[in-house]
Amino acid sequence: MIIVCHGVCRMTDWMPFEEEEYGLLRKTHRVNFMQDELSEAINASVKQSICRALEDSVPQQINQASRIALKPIMQQLELFAKHQGCVPAQDPVTGREIPPNRIRRKPNHVPSLMRTPWRP
Repeated sequence: MIIVCHGVCRMTDWMPFEEEEYGLLRKTHRVNFMQDELSEAINASVKQSICRALEDSVPQQINQASRIALKPIMQQLELFAKHQGCVPAQDPVTGREIPPNRIRRKPNHVPSLMRTPWRP
């Protein structure tokens, strides 16, 4: 599922990419949800809001219309993300958010004996 992002969301586990439509370059996000009731409801309301925004507006107003339509859904998504444990990372010193591409992921823990070849 792909939804339009206007900077309302700050979820770090989304994969941003750019898409051109109506001559506008806009940031979009590919969202992979677990299939549960909440995500089903959000998926349906996102689709409805995007369709409504597309129907009601001319190309110049598409950004504004979809931003207005998606704002409550983005808030739901943020709550859902916090519930799933994917809150934005924060710098412990400054308290500012760390952009997703700057986050260093911890490698899966592998005991050092398994990592290095055995030597007599």
